[in-house]
Amino acid sequence: LFGHGVPGRVVGMEVDALSNVDLSNQVILSGCCYSGVGMATDCAMAGPVAGSLDPKLKRFSLAMVDRGAVSVFCHMRLNMGFPHVYPMLESYLANRSLGESYQRLINALIEAQGGFTPQWYTKQTPARSTQSRKMNQLLYMQIGDPALVPIQVKR
Repeated sequence: LFGHGVPGRVVGMEVDALSNVDLSNQVILSGCCYSGVGMATDCAMAGPVAGSLDPKLKRFSLAMVDRGAVSVFCHMRLNMGFPHVYPMLESYLANRSLGESYQRLINALIEAQGGFTPQWYTKQTPARSTQSRKMNQLLYMQIGDPALVPIQVKR
């Protein structure tokens, strides 16, 4: 799944539109912004989503789990989309577990930023600051059993 997202909507449709879809045993990879947003955040919100954390809005990631998905990969804020979703799929196709796939992605993102910097993780960050962008890079979420190998390819 790839496209624009805001709390309560993904790829231009309301999350409620998926309420009758059976996703039993499905693996969901979302490249949509805010597909994993929670009910609150300590990160500064900017643009059209500022202040849109209305708890009445359905959250995409939780709705997918409610529909039966065994795994959901998503982002809590601004997602880089396909460039970060593709490595997850590639890792799944290499018979890696959810946990290993996720850890490889996060390690690569940290390395691309020049290593781990504790200053990235502060309570208050101005919206659109360099610090906020660096922190945003690591806000991917993998919901599911970390030991699960979602796609078992026979070689």
